[in-house]
Amino acid sequence: MEYYNKQEVTKNVKEMLSAFRLLGVSSRERFENEEISTLKDKHPKKILENFQSVIVFGDGTHKKDKNTHEPLSFNDHVELLTSPTGVVKYLNSLGYKSHIIHKSNIDVSLVDMAVKAGVGELSPVNSLVVRGYGLTPVIQAIVTEAPLVQDDLPEPKTHCIKCNLCLKACPIRDKAYVSGDMSKCACNKCVKVCPV
Repeated sequence: MEYYNKQEVTKNVKEMLSAFRLLGVSSRERFENEEISTLKDKHPKKILENFQSVIVFGDGTHKKDKNTHEPLSFNDHVELLTSPTGVVKYLNSLGYKSHIIHKSNIDVSLVDMAVKAGVGELSPVNSLVVRGYGLTPVIQAIVTEAPLVQDDLPEPKTHCIKCNLCLKACPIRDKAYVSGDMSKCACNKCVKVCPV
């Protein structure tokens, strides 16, 4: 396989996904260290064995948008729906297998991917917390064989302030970073109380 300039390919990918306010890239190496993995059996290699990079993208409700956020236009919706497919087509055209991981996919951990891509941190209720967005982000990912330039990881507590308000509001957990019966999780209380 011909190897392309990874800086240029990364730049092109990020430009194609620029409609998303949350965007980060991780290399495979970060997934080799399972210490910060939330779900060890939900590794991206289950989707693509020889993956080299993970691209995480998404959006949420920013605190400053709560009263001023304008509804998305038709063109905004079209761009949000088509740009991930465009990225996959672009990477595939370069000879790199790539797959979109939708938010409904339960075979891999999107939260783990987002943490390793520097998008946010793991909250005490095992969801993604992002500074300014709290627990509202909705994310997807692209797993690819393309070697991309990864983003830096944030300093600890850049996103989550460890106030545990989400945990106190959670009806299915009584300890931080443990699993709960997700079939009973529909209250959205953690999202409402997160001050981040």
